[in-house]
Amino acid sequence: MVRVEAGNGEIRVHVSGEFDFQTARAMLVAARERLRDAPGHRVVIRLKEVTRVESSGVGALIILAEEVSGGFAVETIDCSPDVQRFFASGLMERYYPARAGGAAAGLRATG
Repeated sequence: MVRVEAGNGEIRVHVSGEFDFQTARAMLVAARERLRDAPGHRVVIRLKEVTRVESSGVGALIILAEEVSGGFAVETIDCSPDVQRFFASGLMERYYPARAGGAAAGLRATG
């Protein structure tokens, strides 16, 4: 499931359940719709309620990060242990360098 909020120059995308192909597609569609209305906004993907990340979910994060001009971040704070282990494993370090506090940064500067 995907829920999107916008405000203060930021688009927050909340993803829950399994981050599989269907959820990844829904995230891309929802985020792109908001970005059309608010180009240049920073995009934050919140994975707190995700139970499992599949390769299609990771691919969608990479695609979206490459499309965003206003900054991009993936938040893994308070995620399930499986999701935290995935991002902490170093497999995604190239795309989402680990930050203090359990968050992962995006492909672009998030400042």
